[in-house]
Amino acid sequence: SLAALRRISAGWKLSNEESRKAGAALQRASEIQQASSLPWSRVQPILVDRDISTIVEVATTIVAADGSESSGLTLVQEALRWPAEKLDPDPLLTGDDLHQLGVPAGPKYRTILQSLRDAQLDGIISSRDEAIAALQDF
Repeated sequence: SLAALRRISAGWKLSNEESRKAGAALQRASEIQQASSLPWSRVQPILVDRDISTIVEVATTIVAADGSESSGLTLVQEALRWPAEKLDPDPLLTGDDLHQLGVPAGPKYRTILQSLRDAQLDGIISSRDEAIAALQDF
């Protein structure tokens, strides 16, 4: 657990960076193992995390140690070789776009933009026009 990691970090005098990497690996390794059965919008943000190499190393070690299913790990390793524009495409709309389209400013922006991003990553929408049309759902 993260609480145990904090106690270990303090006792071992781990740097903030080491603690952050260990925490990311602890939180995300199981999702990497399950990546082939999760929506892409849940997996993709992990793959662009600054600690992805540590997360993948831990997931790889777990799979090797317990012989668990490796299809998620295989998918992740393949995706990490994709060009940046495929792995992390630009969002179809931004907050500025929402403002220009007349969407009232507020905390709803975050929800709208995250929903549109998830739909983009999951292949439900693929163009700016489709994203604008999807605004009708909000």
